[in-house]
Amino acid sequence: MKKATQEFRAKGVETHNDFVEILKDNLDTINAEDIKKRIAKDVEDIARENKKMIEEVKKSHEHYQKRQKQLFTGIGSILLVFMLFALIMTIGSDFMSFLHVDTLQNAIASKIKVSEGFMTFVWYIAYGLPYIFAIGLFIGLYEWIRARFHD
Repeated sequence: MKKATQEFRAKGVETHNDFVEILKDNLDTINAEDIKKRIAKDVEDIARENKKMIEEVKKSHEHYQKRQKQLFTGIGSILLVFMLFALIMTIGSDFMSFLHVDTLQNAIASKIKVSEGFMTFVWYIAYGLPYIFAIGLFIGLYEWIRARFHD
């Protein structure tokens, strides 16, 4: 058993030494210039990809700034339209009197009281038309402001 173990150990050492010799021979045959060229090519590829990503980030940032400007313009125009709407509704009775809409609405209100069936529905629509018109006017004003400041 001792002899078999010694032979096994000797074969293992011999195999190890042969393997190390073969590796040393192969290391001497490696061309360092090829490795340098491959590394340089990889570095150039990475630099090219970095430039491409930086351009994409710049484009994304410009797009973000454009959307942010549109957001602030939209919020400002909505606020303006709301303030105009609130101002007109605050002085609405005087404004309706100026346009003589209040007289028309009083006449329509009396017609609603005496009408029946489908005509009642028609008179209700007629009574709401000035308000619908005012809302449409403010929506049109908002769209005009939005289109005016749109890039």
